[in-house]
Amino acid sequence: MHLLLTLLSATCCVGVALAQTAGAPAPVAATPTLYQRPNNSDCVTTTSSVTNYFPLQFQIAGSSTGTTQQAQVNVTVAQDFTVQYMDSYKIVTNLYVNETYVLYQCGTTPPTADMVPAGSKFFQIPLTSVTVVETIPYAYLQALNVTDRVFSVSSDTVAPCGQLQVACTQIAPTAEMLSDTDYLDNELLPYVDGIITSTPNGSISPLFAFSASTDPGSLNRAEWLKFMGLFFNMDDFANTVFDEINSTYYMNSAVYKSAAAMRSNTTTVAWVDRIDNITDYANAFEVSYAQYKVQYTSDAGGNMTNQSAVAAMTNVVASPYSVNTQWFAWDLVDVGLTGGFATEADAVTAFHAFLQTVDVLIDETYAEDPTQYDFSTFLQTFNLTSNATSNATYPFLKNAAVFRLDLLTLSLANVMVMMMQVVWSS
Repeated sequence: MHLLLTLLSATCCVGVALAQTAGAPAPVAATPTLYQRPNNSDCVTTTSSVTNYFPLQFQIAGSSTGTTQQAQVNVTVAQDFTVQYMDSYKIVTNLYVNETYVLYQCGTTPPTADMVPAGSKFFQIPLTSVTVVETIPYAYLQALNVTDRVFSVSSDTVAPCGQLQVACTQIAPTAEMLSDTDYLDNELLPYVDGIITSTPNGSISPLFAFSASTDPGSLNRAEWLKFMGLFFNMDDFANTVFDEINSTYYMNSAVYKSAAAMRSNTTTVAWVDRIDNITDYANAFEVSYAQYKVQYTSDAGGNMTNQSAVAAMTNVVASPYSVNTQWFAWDLVDVGLTGGFATEADAVTAFHAFLQTVDVLIDETYAEDPTQYDFSTFLQTFNLTSNATSNATYPFLKNAAVFRLDLLTLSLANVMVMMMQVVWSS
């Protein structure tokens, strides 16, 4: 296996070197050379008799505001994007960042500025070479089978193909690098026709904002597959992938809710983590009530702890940075904030009182190396001890129901233990 990965990595790196020396234009400092798309079958020919390149059967599924080709399509559950199909281009609106993208079919004449909303960005589709600044969009590209069109990825990407690109130094720019004009003109824009990030930037033409992680609801986020698919003419395939996710989700939910209904007691769930003012915003234990987490919990047959009751606890404050998140925080004056607890000990006492109401705990604390974050690390993180007294005091310890989201880093044995714990606690 090691030899195979080494060969793949070598092949990958050689391919990148050839692409950047033979196929990519040489960067010019004074007048930036823009990306030249390859001559392939993506584009329609000028002799084509077709006038409507996006017929209804190849459009993303959703509710339409009308019956004509030009009607706006609102997707099924996602709230933050829409698309309007014209004969040779699509008008895509990211409602969260208030940006509009005009996607015109390669080989056709782009619409003039007076035909589309003011301030629109233009993209010739399907895209052929994109840089993925963050980790989340890569998973969507992977689901759509278009990772062969990824030029560079975030260094934090965990997918195997993405890791190969990192090994080959095909690393996407950081957010700070996107403000470096020399870097953009000479090292990025000559090689890509799309830059994918969550933060809009009107001054960089090929950059578009991907806002799946801010669309409330679990399936809302999954439907952003359709948004991504629009840029690669994978509209219909994105429908298929989302429909499979949607049907599987509700099928599993029905099973979990049925099992939960047979229990005599409800299962109370908390999503928590710990942050500090060195690497994060403040010193605090966080309890999250993000809408998608509430939905996950409910659809699995569980119940979240009462957000209003937690918010009403003395000295508990709402996070100024995360919506629907409560803080058991201390030393807030050190980071220019007010309120919270006077000392860490006071915050720990109140947080532990809250934890005594929790049956299942999901620990989201960031770990730089998840393989080193074990149960003893968890106890230390939340100022807990593991003994008979603690196990009787905290239901999640008694139930052996402490979970993390680092599933892929666990050994098979640990995965089996986790699955048995989930069955027991659910």
